[in-house]
Amino acid sequence: MKGWYRQIIGKYIFRKLNLRIALILIIIFIILGMATRITLYNLLEKREQLLLDIRTEKFSQYLLQMLENFKKETTTLYTNNISVDNQLIPGYRFLEQVSQDDLSQHLQSTYFRNLLRFKIDSTPEALAMLIYRNKDRQLYHVPKLAQYQLKANFDFHRFFASLPKDYNFPYLGTIDSYLTNYSHPIPYVVVPIFDYNEITNDNALGYYMMSLDPQILLQQFDSLSYQDNYLTIQYGDQTLLNNLPNQQLNSNNYLSSMQNLKRYSLKIIGSRDKRIIQSQANPILLIIYLTLTMALLVCILLISQIQKHVVNRIYLMVNHFKKVQEDPFARSMKVLGEDEISYLMEQFNHMTDELKEHIRKIYIAELQRRNAEFYALKMQINPHFLYNTLESLRMQSLINDQPNIAESLYQLGELLHWLLKQDSDTVSIKEELRYSENYLSLFTMGKSNPVELQVLSEIDLNHCSMLKFSLQPIIENVIIHGNLDQVVEPLISIRITLVNSNIMIEIRNNGQGLTAEEQEKLQHKLEQSDPFGEQHLGLKNVHERIRTFYGESYGLHILPLLQEEGFGLTIQIPYIHPMINTDT
Repeated sequence: MKGWYRQIIGKYIFRKLNLRIALILIIIFIILGMATRITLYNLLEKREQLLLDIRTEKFSQYLLQMLENFKKETTTLYTNNISVDNQLIPGYRFLEQVSQDDLSQHLQSTYFRNLLRFKIDSTPEALAMLIYRNKDRQLYHVPKLAQYQLKANFDFHRFFASLPKDYNFPYLGTIDSYLTNYSHPIPYVVVPIFDYNEITNDNALGYYMMSLDPQILLQQFDSLSYQDNYLTIQYGDQTLLNNLPNQQLNSNNYLSSMQNLKRYSLKIIGSRDKRIIQSQANPILLIIYLTLTMALLVCILLISQIQKHVVNRIYLMVNHFKKVQEDPFARSMKVLGEDEISYLMEQFNHMTDELKEHIRKIYIAELQRRNAEFYALKMQINPHFLYNTLESLRMQSLINDQPNIAESLYQLGELLHWLLKQDSDTVSIKEELRYSENYLSLFTMGKSNPVELQVLSEIDLNHCSMLKFSLQPIIENVIIHGNLDQVVEPLISIRITLVNSNIMIEIRNNGQGLTAEEQEKLQHKLEQSDPFGEQHLGLKNVHERIRTFYGESYGLHILPLLQEEGFGLTIQIPYIHPMINTDT
């Protein structure tokens, strides 16, 4: 931790000042925020607890009234009389008698279904109504929605047989879904139907059952936002309804209110997540936090503006130091201001300029050393002896009627004479092309498929100059690495154009090209700081000679060609206007 502080902050006085001010404001922010949060949360918690108590008590009365109404509705089976064979009989008798004829069965089915439809239409919390007859296990079912039909594999006989055989009804509980398109457990209320003249707890004619819709109960508990409040209904040890996320009530996370319906052994527990209360306080707390944060930012901004003029220039210098470490030939930094820092920037630029010049001198000295070695090697042979020998051989070829050999010897002599001439480092492009053609003729002499050199120029080549002996190494590289000896009609094309006061010499062949990866590697080798690599020495030397003579913005650039399009590169040199002689 100390090392991190020393590296990031300890070495910077303005950062330490900003840090101290920020810490003071943060402490004030935390104290005020915590006090406001505690006070506001306590007020909201008391308010929500009062509302929860009212809501839970109201729902308990609603649930009690619903159960009482359901018990009263069961009595209609005993009081409503139906005319059968000119006799009035109570409806519950249909649970005692099993009709054999179709008319009686239709009458019973119509009676029960109309009764259940009336009950379900008048009971919004009902999901389905059902009457079960023990004698023949006949079911009469009416759902609230048509999609809720009875599952064929549900054993209702087993379910009703498991109900208590006592008078403590209605019976409450939950049942696995017996309805299609409904997968949740269903709370239910069941009342047995007895023979009015012979009431015994083990001799029920059938059962009257109402399945409750949990969503309607939750809406009744909190009609405004029942997703924020939670309801738990317990019947003895059995849970009839519980929409808590983890099914368990934790007093640390929830407010709770409980009501007991001792008559039915029911316990109603309403709860509310304390995180909801916290979310209600968040907007107010957010305003306070934002206000203090803005105060912090304003202070830091004022200090930053004061130190910006100094710090920005220091950062500029540091970044430039890193650039010079990576590239000694990076451009000089821009000098800002007129004070001690600007003086330091000027002195550093002066130092880097001297470093560039020193490196350049060492590089040029290395080139001159190599040129001197090459020149000394050339001078080991007497030029006059070479000229006289080549001329004698040429005359002998003419005497023996061998004009081709004579012409080749003449070209070789001209080429040697031109190479050994030391009058200037530059020649006209026209002259460079002429001697390059001589070299090409000598290079392909005796081969069955000589290389054709095609030149196309948009400018007058007699008045444009370039470094001497620049094209010959490139043409040799194009022939060898392009495998032109394997091409039926080998061709080297040279196109010369003038672009923005720069001469662009594009050289291409129709031989084997390079892959995109090989082109990228070759361009990278040309741009390397070490000019004396062993691979592509000819291209590298030409590139470095051009950059040294004309400047770093000139040199060779590999053309991005497809492999089947051959190999190509561009020579970029400045266009130097010829001097016009005005002497008369």
